[in-house]
Amino acid sequence: MMGIGKTTTSNAVADRLGLPTRDSDRDIERVIGRTGAELGAAGRVDELHRLEEAVLLGALALDDPHVIAAAGWVVESSLCREALARRARVVYLTLPLGELHDRIATGTHRRTITADGLRTIDERRSPLFDQVADLQVDAAAPIDEVVARIVEWW
Repeated sequence: MMGIGKTTTSNAVADRLGLPTRDSDRDIERVIGRTGAELGAAGRVDELHRLEEAVLLGALALDDPHVIAAAGWVVESSLCREALARRARVVYLTLPLGELHDRIATGTHRRTITADGLRTIDERRSPLFDQVADLQVDAAAPIDEVVARIVEWW
């Protein structure tokens, strides 16, 4: 989910494992020169989702292992779920919705979302994350603990 700490966590895990990272947000911005939040604000959410799908599938197609911070929406794509099942070890970061909403509200690089809107997204995505996740980690824990848990599992 947006705001859950994917970028921070993936960068720290990659450092510990000595692997390069890929980040959907950075990849999209590099490709189109705009952020996902800008696309969403412009009403181009379908285009954003197509880009999120493309950058994840591109990252998963790389020969060398990477730590990937994938956009939360990709779990809604059956194509992405299938690719994740075949090509990835998936970590699902979780957080109570109230805390997640607070994080999103304080970030300037994310779209605005109501608590009800976030709950709707969570209800739709949680079962899908459960399907693809190999490990579930509580992102409310200190980052060092989150990273240690992932690295130990890896």
